[in-house]
Amino acid sequence: MRVLRAVVAVLLVSGCSAGRACPMHVAVSEIHIDATAYATAHPDAAEVCVGHGRCQPIDRVFLPVDGPGTTRLDLAVTTAGGTVLLEATPSVQVRHVKTVRGCSNATDTATVTIAADGSITSR
Repeated sequence: MRVLRAVVAVLLVSGCSAGRACPMHVAVSEIHIDATAYATAHPDAAEVCVGHGRCQPIDRVFLPVDGPGTTRLDLAVTTAGGTVLLEATPSVQVRHVKTVRGCSNATDTATVTIAADGSITSR
């Protein structure tokens, strides 16, 4: 039984490394908000809030998405005490991206970047 498990493991690893087998995982569909440049320029910035009350630490903001398409975000950057430093409502294009070439695994993803001057771009 151990030999069979070892053979299967070796075949799976070799297949993945040669690009012949698809991984059996599901990628998380999400929007990542990168506010590191803004936080560096504004040391009081502590959280990014999207919608009503959904706030996350400024260095790790991820929002789940339901699928590809255009999404409008109500976005605010706040201090730890809740003072609003920046408010914006960017439109974000969420793309459907294959995670491994030749496989059916895919994710819906977008990245929103808040620059030091508060300008917002997405890709």
